[in-house]
Amino acid sequence: MQMPVFILLGSSSVFAGVCFFRLRKKMPFVGAGMLAVGIFSLGSVSRELSAVAADERLSSAGFFVAAVLQLFIAVSMIVLVLEEIAIKNEQTTAEFAAVRSEKEALQVKVLTTEERCRSLYDQVRVTDGLQRAYEDCARPGKRWCNRNDSALWDRWRADWPMTSTTRCHPWSPIPNCC
Repeated sequence: MQMPVFILLGSSSVFAGVCFFRLRKKMPFVGAGMLAVGIFSLGSVSRELSAVAADERLSSAGFFVAAVLQLFIAVSMIVLVLEEIAIKNEQTTAEFAAVRSEKEALQVKVLTTEERCRSLYDQVRVTDGLQRAYEDCARPGKRWCNRNDSALWDRWRADWPMTSTTRCHPWSPIPNCC
């Protein structure tokens, strides 16, 4: 009854070795190649171990070879895991760099949008200030240019982007100002 169990285990190990060899072809992992060789060899030794079990000297040599192959398989698994970790690390680093560059691009976009909003706000404020100054001057009963009306001029100058020491600008929208 021992013979079929060893043959079954050995054949399944050979099949597992072939599967790892196929993985090695798809992915460039050295650990997968080492694992394929180790499992394939262990499968071959396991199939033959039942045949040499009758002789004690060959039996102990077969178990020693099986132990060495199992140690080789353990090292191969560690190498394979480390290779997979290294590839995941590279992928994560690349994703991190892509996210960082996207973040920087968005920050630049936010800054330019803020500048545009400030510029538009300043334009609206200037236009609104001019409109209020014109409406204040155009009220019925109000003289067009009252140089003594300092509150009106102060408000106009505060809303106007250009400050001047004189009370009227050469390109003033108020007629007959100067």
